[in-house]
This record gives sequence, structure tokens and C-alpha cells, in this order.
Amino acid sequence: MRILIIDDQEIVRRTLQRYIEQRGDTAYLAEHGRAGFELLEKPPIDLILSDERMPDIDGISSAPGPRPPF
Repeated sequence: MRILIIDDQEIVRRTLQRYIEQRGDTAYLAEHGRAGFELLEKPPIDLILSDERMPDIDGISSAPGPRPPF
């Protein structure tokens, strides 16, 4: 499985990366939403793990599809 991790905190990105790679999956890392969008254009991504609150684009706004009512 190809998993994109988008989080502005490096410790969170690296911790998730270790866990994902130990399972035999591939992790792609992005430090903010815009970098995550750039990575989406390369290999097909199966799953996105995103921080909800980031400086440039929050995880909810960057998610495709319908938005939950808040």
C-alpha cells in the first residue's frame, strides 16, 4: 500500500513512516498540504493520513469529496 503522510511536525511524520514501513508498506512524506498535493501527482496513492491543522492548508479542506457539516 502507498500511504501519503501530511503533517507539519517532523516527529509525527517519521513515527508514522517507521510504523508503515515496518508493515511492508511505502510511506511518502509531506510537511504541508501544498507539498502533499505535489506528491499526489507522482505515484498513485492508496491512503492519505493528514494532520487536521496545518499552517497552509488544513486536512479537512485538502480532502477530496463531500465535507462533514461542522
